[in-house]
Amino acid sequence: MLRFTMSILFIIFITAGELAIEGINPAACLAVTSFTLVLIITLTATAGVWKLSEISEAFHDAFTENRSSAGRSFRIFNFMEKMFYASGIICTLLGIITVLSQINDMEKIGKGAAFGITGILYGVFLGIIARMLKERTIHE
Repeated sequence: MLRFTMSILFIIFITAGELAIEGINPAACLAVTSFTLVLIITLTATAGVWKLSEISEAFHDAFTENRSSAGRSFRIFNFMEKMFYASGIICTLLGIITVLSQINDMEKIGKGAAFGITGILYGVFLGIIARMLKERTIHE
């Protein structure tokens, strides 16, 4: 329960920091890219639900013939897949917020739009990879 609570607080802290440091310009904040934000949200949430040893074992199960905990590995990759999609959508929403907050400055609109579009692209791309790893754990 403590890991879960800490991971939720970390996600809230990162998101709030993104919005607060530069007004509400998450794309420019600390040079955090959408790819980094998608990874941070997903890996933090995954580490909040499972132990790092269990996550490591899931990756081991995906790449070896000896699958000691295929059921748990399947659940971990299923969770990661959903989190990648969700974090891609979060990045898209942050990009839309950036665009709308700077609608009067045409030079800054492109940066927010790029952040939003690449966020969903990375979320889908990494979600597909998680799906492939999930399928590897259940098929011999």
